[in-house]
Amino acid sequence: MGRTGDAPDAARAAIVGPSAIDSRTVRPGEIFWAIRGTRCDGNEFALDALQRGAAAAVVERLVEPAASRAAGSSPPAADAYDSTGSASSRPFAASSEAPAAIGPLVVVGDVPTALNRWAARRRQCFNGLMIAVTGSAGKTTTRAMIDHLLGSYAQGTATPGNWNNELGVPLTLARLRPDDHYAVVEMGARQPGDIAHLAAMARPHWGVITCIGEAHLESFGSREAIARTKAELLAALPADGLALLGDDDFLRRAARHCRCRVLLAGTSDDCRLRADRVEHRPGRLRFRLQGQQFDLPLWGEHHLTLALLAAGAAREFGLAWSEIAARLADFRPVARRCEVFRHRGTTIIDDSYNSCPSAAAAALKLLGDVEPAERRIAILGEMAELGDEAPTQHWLLGQTAVREGKIDLLVACGPSAASTAAGACQAGLPQRRAIVGRSADELLYCVPQLVRAGDAVLIKGSRIMAMDRVADALRAMLAGEKRAQTDETNPLCENCTLPTNEPHQP
Repeated sequence: MGRTGDAPDAARAAIVGPSAIDSRTVRPGEIFWAIRGTRCDGNEFALDALQRGAAAAVVERLVEPAASRAAGSSPPAADAYDSTGSASSRPFAASSEAPAAIGPLVVVGDVPTALNRWAARRRQCFNGLMIAVTGSAGKTTTRAMIDHLLGSYAQGTATPGNWNNELGVPLTLARLRPDDHYAVVEMGARQPGDIAHLAAMARPHWGVITCIGEAHLESFGSREAIARTKAELLAALPADGLALLGDDDFLRRAARHCRCRVLLAGTSDDCRLRADRVEHRPGRLRFRLQGQQFDLPLWGEHHLTLALLAAGAAREFGLAWSEIAARLADFRPVARRCEVFRHRGTTIIDDSYNSCPSAAAAALKLLGDVEPAERRIAILGEMAELGDEAPTQHWLLGQTAVREGKIDLLVACGPSAASTAAGACQAGLPQRRAIVGRSADELLYCVPQLVRAGDAVLIKGSRIMAMDRVADALRAMLAGEKRAQTDETNPLCENCTLPTNEPHQP
């Protein structure tokens, strides 16, 4: 693992627990990996991680902690290192206030490389079932559903939070325990080759692909290219493995070249995991699969394929259909993925975690299905990384907001917000009902004035837009009963601009 071979046995022995890259979230026994990011250098926070109980901190070099510099205190003791720059057997102590017992520093040439090697070591010691999950949308919910099902009957590890990239996957693998029966690892991709790289690291037995959408078109160029990248997972599966695929024509074509067994999930006739008697009502998703009735407390029919994929994985793992149905009845959505809150007749759909055209369309259809609703309001942030397709995709988003979302009011923000508003107005939304802002910060001023009792509101946008702050502001406003009184004559906010010069009104 890099230059950890130079470290003493005490330091190597300490590296046995889960991993973390944020010193603020380190828990006792975890390993802190000092990653250098664009905004901060993890090496500066190694002492903080150790003082919080980290078993060890893996660093590239000794850096005086930022807090010490700010306070004008002395730098960490130089004798924590030997003459080669490797960790000594003595604990790292930066000041007299440091705890007497503190974990060691392990110095390596490159922390990400060391992390990858350590993840490979943990993967080598893992004898359970490795399941990889990817797709343009719904992969986090699918991963959570599979873990929810299997975790009821066996010990396992699953990707925490959004750890699905070149850092997140090895961090997840580093959490593996030798006695785990399964692992569910989520994989994302921003460019061709990403899934192949992550799959080579995880070496999955089963692969799950939810769908092929338009996410990251800027770097991929086309849905065909996205499909080829997601299909890199299929190429990595062993001949005795299993591929569970969503009801998607791109995935059907990819499955023809898959050497292992394939199960399609959806409502089409060729789906082995085929749902019938599907009903989707506000807060409920009902369907029948293999003669078993399922009743899930979820909003939106787009969850159907995800539930079928998770159910298929659980069945292959050995659970009975009745057990799967009972367990899925207890599933709750992942935070900010179609989380729905109702307060005295007002419905808030918080789908603010991320966005792409297919996911936004599904969320808007959910908004259109909400009953009762005095008005339907779509608060839509930029869909990032669409490249030259951005104007067209955002124009289509506005069209979908009117036709599927049945909106009475649109609030759009971001570089392509005017395109979203133009599409909505072309589809029939009055121009005075289309509000355009530059950022989520602007919406924080005007959105609380917009929402009234009985409204149904969707908040959706890519992560760079931080639309979660808008969702939180709305929830806080509703909980505090601090609705502003608005009428048809009062402008809402000087920070927003309309496609035309007329005042915007609720």
